[in-house]
Amino acid sequence: MKTAPPILPSSRNRTREDIGWRPLPLATLLVVALTAFITTWQLWNPPLLSLLDRNLAALLAGQWWRLITPRLVQPEIWPQYFLLAILAVVGPSVERQVGSGRWMLFWLIGGLIGELVSFAWAPHGAGASVGICGIIGAWLVLALRQAPVGPWFVAVVVLTFVTELIGMALHSFVGAMVAAGVVAAVLIQVRQRTAYWPRRAPWYGMAGLLGGLILTLLRDQHGPPLLATAALAALLVVNRSTKHTQRRNDEKPV
Repeated sequence: MKTAPPILPSSRNRTREDIGWRPLPLATLLVVALTAFITTWQLWNPPLLSLLDRNLAALLAGQWWRLITPRLVQPEIWPQYFLLAILAVVGPSVERQVGSGRWMLFWLIGGLIGELVSFAWAPHGAGASVGICGIIGAWLVLALRQAPVGPWFVAVVVLTFVTELIGMALHSFVGAMVAAGVVAAVLIQVRQRTAYWPRRAPWYGMAGLLGGLILTLLRDQHGPPLLATAALAALLVVNRSTKHTQRRNDEKPV
């Protein structure tokens, strides 16, 4: 007896998820492109640094843009491109979970808190790292909740970056590099021994948040934005989950 072939959904009725479509991380692309452009411009126009960097006297004189623009320049230009590579790896994983609007909120608020703290702890400087910590704080909360947070190597990038920041806060460049290498090696070994790495994600989230606490206790400007955006992400994620659950309950037949 012949069986009828399975009825495939029409291409018109297939959802974006059916065809494996993922939205472009527009906020991540915008921030990476804008920062790369201004940093490259600084390479050919060095006085740009003094116009945009962290300067408390200039801020008090009314140059309010210095609460934002220090993230777009860097005293040593080449490390900025390394930071942008980290943002390009971590940013899309967060943006695809929370949306471009919330992603930009995390970047703006994390960077703002980082700059405000920096004016007290490190009054002069610049760099994209405080804004990146805002995105990482959100990533850690998503990992705690076992949300899809990207491929396993994103976790390696996040935790090695946090480890490196702790080493730099302890004023040991060599120690920071060695510790980051050890953390990366351990995470790679864990990945090879674990068939489904997201099961470990909550542990990675807790480790990263602990790193943020250590940075804060060391009076490093990267700790407060990481913890603050983690708290904000927790509120937004819980609120979204509550609304989603309520909507599903409302849709159930009586």
